[in-house]
Amino acid sequence: MTNKEWVDKYLVPLEVCNSAINKANEYDDPQSAWDDWDNPTELLWTIERTYCNKRLYRLCACEMAEHVLHIFEEKYPDDKRPRRAIETSRRFANGVADKGELGAAYSSACDAAYAASSYPAYAARAAAYAAGDDAANAAANAAAAVAAATDSSAEKKCQADCVRKFFPISPFVKRNKNE
Repeated sequence: MTNKEWVDKYLVPLEVCNSAINKANEYDDPQSAWDDWDNPTELLWTIERTYCNKRLYRLCACEMAEHVLHIFEEKYPDDKRPRRAIETSRRFANGVADKGELGAAYSSACDAAYAASSYPAYAARAAAYAAGDDAANAAANAAAAVAAATDSSAEKKCQADCVRKFFPISPFVKRNKNE
């Protein structure tokens, strides 16, 4: 299958944006594109629309949020609500917390984000979205937190690598039935 064929077969039906189509056309196959793609939000968008192991998706969101949590904790060292949201989300992913605990953790992290200022708020929102099972928003807020505080391109790469850690195979590569 040529690069144009895989793009037409897999990406066009998903109604991806033209810039993503143009970028994808630069790659010979879907795995090469997946391995090199630098936008974590777009990777997660693809995961959501193709296949999604909810547990891995949640754990990925937790890791992304935790990676930038230090930005919030440096400014608000006594506020543990975002950290507890991430911990609760992980426990939920592992079957140890229930939806009530998860909802309370999400609400508390949202409250922390609302009370925080500027870029630390993005880090707290990333934790809230991780608890809310929204990895794409967790990634976007994690990137925004770092963009406001440091080098955003390095953070985007780190977050994209995190997505590939949990989802190493492109959703457009045929997988074994048991996966």
